[in-house]
Amino acid sequence: MQRIGTLFIAFCMVIASGSLGALLFLVAGIPAAISGLVSLTLLLALAWWQFSALRTADRADLGRQIGDLSSTVTDVARALADISRRVSDLSHRLQAVERRESSIEAAATEAAEKTVHPLAKELAVLTGLIKDIAEAAAVHEQTLALHGQEMQNLAARPQVIMAPAASAAATASTGPAAETAASAATSPVVRHGVLAGLAEPDALALVQRAVKGGRVEIFLQPIVTLPQRKVRYYEATPRLRADDGSLLQPDDYAEIARSGRLQAEIDLQVLLRSVQVIRRLATRNREIGLFLDLSADTLVDSEAMGRYTEFLETNRAFAPTLVLQIAQEQMRMIGPVEAEAMAGVVERGFKLALHRIRDLRFDARDLAERGVKFVKVPAIGLLDRTRDIGAEIHPADLADLLSRHGIDLVGEAIDTEGQVVDLLDYDVKFGQGNLFAPPKPVRADVLGPADRRPAREPVEAAPAPMQRVELGTSDHKRETPPPRRTGTLADLAKTTIRRV
Repeated sequence: MQRIGTLFIAFCMVIASGSLGALLFLVAGIPAAISGLVSLTLLLALAWWQFSALRTADRADLGRQIGDLSSTVTDVARALADISRRVSDLSHRLQAVERRESSIEAAATEAAEKTVHPLAKELAVLTGLIKDIAEAAAVHEQTLALHGQEMQNLAARPQVIMAPAASAAATASTGPAAETAASAATSPVVRHGVLAGLAEPDALALVQRAVKGGRVEIFLQPIVTLPQRKVRYYEATPRLRADDGSLLQPDDYAEIARSGRLQAEIDLQVLLRSVQVIRRLATRNREIGLFLDLSADTLVDSEAMGRYTEFLETNRAFAPTLVLQIAQEQMRMIGPVEAEAMAGVVERGFKLALHRIRDLRFDARDLAERGVKFVKVPAIGLLDRTRDIGAEIHPADLADLLSRHGIDLVGEAIDTEGQVVDLLDYDVKFGQGNLFAPPKPVRADVLGPADRRPAREPVEAAPAPMQRVELGTSDHKRETPPPRRTGTLADLAKTTIRRV
């Protein structure tokens, strides 16, 4: 529309200038050249005026637009400033809310700890009392059974109304021996192991003398990397030195030690000697670690576990190299007392391992949350498909499942090269077994001389047969009887803590 108006004005200017030229030529008699020049001059003047008017209008319009744009930008800036202020206020409010939540959570946690800690202590005391009651009831039942058997034996004997005086004197003279023989005949008998055929009270007394006399020795078996077969860890297994110098395997004395509540003391002595061994190993290779057992009897005994954790705290520098093993069955039956004790061990930086595997049903996430870093599975349990191992996944995928949760799989009880090759196909990183090396006793000088321990309740040990003693890369033999160990468990613990 604006273009049409411009053309119309231009047409009018041409008409006006042409009319002026025609009037000058026709009416005034001015020559045509001058009339045309005047007409052209008028046309140019009108055109310049039109151009100036349009330019002025455009400038005015552009100024109005710039003013409108400036006011719009100003409004937007004000809106942004308002939004920024509101966002800042909201951020401050969120921070205040977070601070309140943190304070509330801290207060709730502190209150919960204050409430739960006494309950946990009371529960531990009640657990110990219940265990004591159960043991006392078992002893009473055993005593009643013995009395019942004696009554049956007496009822089966012929009754004597009158006995000669000589017979009475003979009975009086042989009474203690007969009573001892009768009590030995009526006592339960150990049915398996080296102690088979020995009365249970005698076997318990033998084990007690070995433990209280400090005659707990450890044997080391290497755990190697696969396929390099480089020694990375050792497993420390305890042996008890009997009065005659013979060695008792854990399977020989485990049930007797458990019934006599000696397992916790054995675990502590093994820990003391393991720290001595790992200290000696650290002087040669700081990457070498040590596996040792931690029994459920120790976990549930609050007093024994207190001494155990106190010693771990004292030797916290060895946390990266000490791994505490717990049986799979014990892990599944763990209660709140044992869980709290395990958490205390893990909080101090020590690692846990799961061993004595009966089936391959694992909750890898739960094990990782409990602090388990190793799972030891027998090679035959992984490779023998004819056995019912209760696996929820294929054994070949077990190593990958555990590794996703930071757990290493260890193949133990490896006896043949073929098992090594098959375990490499299963991506097993560590191996243990007699194929690499059988368990061997620690050199006597590693544990230190016996006369440096405080003597209390000395127990004479019969000389043991000559033994091969090795540690690490040493292959030499030393024919020397084991050192005589004296002193109680508490003295051993105090002495070792002073050395650290």
